[in-house]
Amino acid sequence: MTPGIPEYLTGSTPILPLFLNPLGFVAGLVIEICLYTGGALLIREFVVRTGKGWASTLILGVAYGIVEEGLAVHTFFMASGYPVGTLGSYGRFAGTDWVWAVGLMLFHSTFSITLPLVLLKLASPENSRKPLLGNRGFTVVGLIFIADVFVLANFYRSRPFPSVWILFLAFVFVLILIAWKIPGNFLIPGGERASRNRYYYASGLSVFSFYFIYAFVIAENHGFGVIPAVLDIMVLLVFALAMLRSIARHLPRNQNERQVFALSVGLVAPLLLFAEFLELTGRDPGVTMVVIIALFMVYMLKKQVNLNTKDLENLNQFNKA
Repeated sequence: MTPGIPEYLTGSTPILPLFLNPLGFVAGLVIEICLYTGGALLIREFVVRTGKGWASTLILGVAYGIVEEGLAVHTFFMASGYPVGTLGSYGRFAGTDWVWAVGLMLFHSTFSITLPLVLLKLASPENSRKPLLGNRGFTVVGLIFIADVFVLANFYRSRPFPSVWILFLAFVFVLILIAWKIPGNFLIPGGERASRNRYYYASGLSVFSFYFIYAFVIAENHGFGVIPAVLDIMVLLVFALAMLRSIARHLPRNQNERQVFALSVGLVAPLLLFAEFLELTGRDPGVTMVVIIALFMVYMLKKQVNLNTKDLENLNQFNKA
């Protein structure tokens, strides 16, 4: 799920090298697993061990986005070239691409961290509040993650000014502190009655669709020359907060697995379509293989969710009897 969702379905890591340079592809995969999977595991352990909730997960996901794109691969500070393109100049201030940076913080928080952890909880709800790592395992994963960030930071050339690097490092520590202090029940589902699944599916669809419009239509065209970058950033943040509030308000408080699954499928579906677009246009040959694997995993997860939900319904009926 991670790095599969943010890397392979978006075309950030092409599939073709798997056939042309398999050793290089595997080496890159190991680096990505240490970064993405290591980060997701550390965040999950933090949230579970401190008794926090999804609000803390999302906040730490933003911190992860800063670590990856700011401290490790330095895309926040690229003035041009792949992958920032024209976003290297739109909203650039103090050597930082702020429109790009804010967009990627939210993207990584949603698709690189929170969504994979939601899918993991759906697949194994009985272990959702149990640590997956012991103290030694947590330490080892943490050291591997830090080492991976250090290696990547020394590999990429677009390094920030020391003062800017320190600023983003301070952001990370502030976000960790907020995630630690925020109540565990903040932003928990509060709906008394479930809406139709199509509502949650549509909510998920709107997230990537909005990111796509923001990144490839508005931001890539510098706001069509009329939208200031700061307004672009504010709209993006307001949308993210509004979606969080809406989802938390409408998700039922209990027995919400089917609704959460619909929301997750809504989040993933546009990425699958985007990957097929990359395949059809020749930008990422072979990515259809990843789409097929993803569809199979969604199918298996649906069966598991239906089974878990049916078992819970039978248990409730037995208790009532």
